[in-house]
Amino acid sequence: MTGRLGLRVLAIDDEPYIVATMRRAFRNHLDLVVETDPVAAIAQLARGAFDVILADFSMPRMNGVAFLERARELQPRALRYLVTAHVNTGEVERAVTRGVARAVIAKPWTREALLDLLAAGAAETR
Repeated sequence: MTGRLGLRVLAIDDEPYIVATMRRAFRNHLDLVVETDPVAAIAQLARGAFDVILADFSMPRMNGVAFLERARELQPRALRYLVTAHVNTGEVERAVTRGVARAVIAKPWTREALLDLLAAGAAETR
């Protein structure tokens, strides 16, 4: 996948190095807003619309499932994905079956695979 996808994406991860990696990897492909704090990310959702929301599962203060539940209330049309290294946990699986997350993105992810997933998701909902 090359070029801009035209998607506005909010990504939240409590690890600063992952946030920095996302900024670098997607700067030419996405309109990306990143946060390391769930409360700040919720404030971003209240300020403006996003096409896609990516949330890390393991975060302090609020895990990714709880964050995506709140995101679904604020922006029900946004595509929501849970990003985690713990793909096979019951809570992660239930998030998808309950519609809190569209899918789970396994860490470590690659830029190309993530861009392809986002493009396919956006194409399905247009």
